[in-house]
Amino acid sequence: ATERVCAPAAMSLAGDNTTSNMAAAGGSNAITEPLLQLCIVRGTKEVQLSIAPTQTVADLKWRIQREAFKVPFKRQRLTLADGAPAAAHQQQPGGKPPKPVVVGPNHVALGRVAGLRSGSRVAVKDLGPQMDYRAVFLAEYAGPLAIVPIVALVRPWVYGPALTAAHPLVLAQIVGLLCWVLHYTKRLLESVFLHSFSHSTMPLFNLAKNCTYYWGAAVMVGYFLMHPLYTAPPSWCLALGAPLWVLFEATNFLCHQHLASLRRRPIPGLSATEAAHAHPVPTMGLFRWVVCPNYTAEILGWAAFNLMTSTLAGMLFMVAGAAQMYQWAQGKRRRYLDE
Repeated sequence: ATERVCAPAAMSLAGDNTTSNMAAAGGSNAITEPLLQLCIVRGTKEVQLSIAPTQTVADLKWRIQREAFKVPFKRQRLTLADGAPAAAHQQQPGGKPPKPVVVGPNHVALGRVAGLRSGSRVAVKDLGPQMDYRAVFLAEYAGPLAIVPIVALVRPWVYGPALTAAHPLVLAQIVGLLCWVLHYTKRLLESVFLHSFSHSTMPLFNLAKNCTYYWGAAVMVGYFLMHPLYTAPPSWCLALGAPLWVLFEATNFLCHQHLASLRRRPIPGLSATEAAHAHPVPTMGLFRWVVCPNYTAEILGWAAFNLMTSTLAGMLFMVAGAAQMYQWAQGKRRRYLDE
């Protein structure tokens, strides 16, 4: 493969005019697909790479790491610097500038990337240190799973032995602790055995940000929920909240199971790997009426938890989570409409 400073567009596009190459050996008339001549851009530097359209975005990233800018594979974000489809350059809602067209996902053949052709300019961005996507989920959920039970176990050292001895845990505190542990155990098991992720990594900074959010919330909720001077809500709150919590947790799990099953189904025209990374629009059950019923059930589950436990920290955690899930749901709705 050749590597050189990018030629002018007219020269780069010459590959598009080549419809076949005659095999040299044995006078064979075998026809091979023309190579894509791509101009790889980073800052002011440009390198031209030739690559077959049957190779994947991942193959191109490995080539860029080895032959062009030495940016590690997992840290690369590729976008089209020009030649993107017109629809992708339409102005975003709110008058925002158009988003760059991402070259991906990694498993897609280059010949199937919309807007990518011989002569295209592909910009490389170094995303910085990355961490495995699943590992981030495990870390952010393992913290809350451990923190609140630890607070319960060390109550005499946190609140003082005399105060703790005078005020043992009441039923609402025990049920709240049990629901908290079951919720994050469910999240961990789903992350390991159920969820699949469109991206293999995320910025390392997200690990610190997400863990700060989840672990900090666990410290606050645990501190006030396990406090010896905790005031339990009326008994009817526990009687109503507990079955509602079970219902919404089960609904959330069934939604996650349905989403995971969509990625295991064969999709005509796509390989098994491509189908596993596709985003088919879910239509079963609650998905017919709500874009993300898994988020709806998650929020209602925390509402039931707060009905049972009645702590300000828990309510603030629910509101913050609901605001974030609303933003995620809006993004998914736009993606469903685009697809």
